[in-house]
Amino acid sequence: MDQQNNSEKDEANTAAKALFRQGNDAFANGDYALAFNYYKKAIAADSHYLDAYLNAGNALVQQDKHAEALKHFSKVIELDPKHISAYYNRAIVKRKLERYADALQDYDQVIELNPELVEAYLNRGALHRKLDDHVKAMQDFTTVIELAPENWKGYYNRGLVKNDMGLDSAAALDIAKSIYYKDENNQGQDLR
Repeated sequence: MDQQNNSEKDEANTAAKALFRQGNDAFANGDYALAFNYYKKAIAADSHYLDAYLNAGNALVQQDKHAEALKHFSKVIELDPKHISAYYNRAIVKRKLERYADALQDYDQVIELNPELVEAYLNRGALHRKLDDHVKAMQDFTTVIELAPENWKGYYNRGLVKNDMGLDSAAALDIAKSIYYKDENNQGQDLR
């Protein structure tokens, strides 16, 4: 009986992986509704398929179905409470839904799980700035600079906070550093 159960689990796992790959192909082609349907089928085949839940949530975000996406990211966290990408993606969606306190909690969790993830500090700092918490925003952007000294976004955003605080000379120095590192790294991205 155990051998039959294992065989059935293997077949379900193989089917789930095939559906997941089809979902990834559809996602890569920009067909997010189709991608979501494949991920949903993969989840039906394997109810513990974390990547299928995560990618289903990402497909929903692309369709501006944020509330539904939250459910998928939360399911990943329920199944794996240390899944950094699920917390990170959920924080981004919560911010879009203007659930700022909840988004901050998720960013805190991401940083607790991976204290060297620069993007988490950038996003959390931007959220602190939006909420006019200049001290916490400054701390996050300073941490970005400490973790990645050539990351222009850390200097730029810290410069914006300093400007918000009326520290014009200090703001100008950080903005100048951001321009230097942006040019030096030839990142070719917009400042925001």
